[in-house]
Amino acid sequence: MRATNGTIATFNVPGAGTGNHQGTVPSYINTSGVITGIYRDARSVYHGFVRAANGTMTKLDYPGALATATTCINDSGTIAGWYRDTNGLQHGFVRSTTGTFTSLDPPSAHQTNAWTINTAGVIAGIYTDTSGGNHGFVRATNGTITTCNPPGSGNVGVLVPGGFEMTINTAGRIAGYFLDSGSVFHGYLR
Repeated sequence: MRATNGTIATFNVPGAGTGNHQGTVPSYINTSGVITGIYRDARSVYHGFVRAANGTMTKLDYPGALATATTCINDSGTIAGWYRDTNGLQHGFVRSTTGTFTSLDPPSAHQTNAWTINTAGVIAGIYTDTSGGNHGFVRATNGTITTCNPPGSGNVGVLVPGGFEMTINTAGRIAGYFLDSGSVFHGYLR
């Protein structure tokens, strides 16, 4: 974590593994300095965490899940991410400020990733359908989920490989990128 004065502090979640591809991976920081992310333990199992601005760590696991990743947190403390169920399928989730977890999957989703959340609690992410096509989605605060594929993305759809390249602002505008049928990257704004 880098403070505004340039001071850099490192941290690890207690219980994070120290082997190859294990450890602590922050993914998002809100304006209050609260950080969320994932850590991999010594068995290489993913878990979510929240690091308060004062350094207090809270581990987060979706109830009954094999793995959990917290990918974003908004300024009110609502968290979104993904979890893997006992069948190995990935689902999106939202965790309220009171600690209640709610699973979220667009219709026909086979694998879901909730990637970003704005101050109002609107979530954007990606999902893979049962035929292997990737799609973007937006989840309104009332739970309504809308698929949003940029023109020209076809069945290849919206991709977020290896990072958090999809964002949503306070007005609900989403920026991201996709591959067309010729495997060329394009940016988009929704």
